[in-house]
Amino acid sequence: QDNAHTKMSGEKAKTIVSIVYKYAQEHSIDPLLILSIIHNESGFRENVTSAHGAKGLMQVMPRWHKDKLKGRNPNTAQVSVEVGTKIIGDCLDKFKNSTNKALNCYSGGGGKTYQTKIASSHKKIRNHLVEYQFEKQLPVYSSNTFHQPRLLQEASQVLLAAIQ
Repeated sequence: QDNAHTKMSGEKAKTIVSIVYKYAQEHSIDPLLILSIIHNESGFRENVTSAHGAKGLMQVMPRWHKDKLKGRNPNTAQVSVEVGTKIIGDCLDKFKNSTNKALNCYSGGGGKTYQTKIASSHKKIRNHLVEYQFEKQLPVYSSNTFHQPRLLQEASQVLLAAIQ
């Protein structure tokens, strides 16, 4: 199942990304790894519970992580990301920063299939981020079709103005 098309408001997406960056920075973890885990675990849905009882964005298992949850609701973005990031951080510490071993630890034994899914999501998210940053720093203009590779005069002038 591809959760990339989960509908959410731009404001909600910004909130989740902000929370992810906060806790990723606190734990010195690649925020794109956290976003990749969220993408695969919950499809960016906060109020989801798995058949095994995992809850929230990062699918935290309350029965295994009572000490980290401290009675808080894992179906809130703040708590799920805070606790999930702590869990993956502990796994990374335990396995000397081996991403694959840490992901296996995080998922409770998801193995190669899980690792491949996370790696694929990471690559997609990274590519989107690079494209977004590039577009924000330098607008990209193109013709309407592949067979018209020349920029229209107006687009050329805008492009030149953007890079000066």
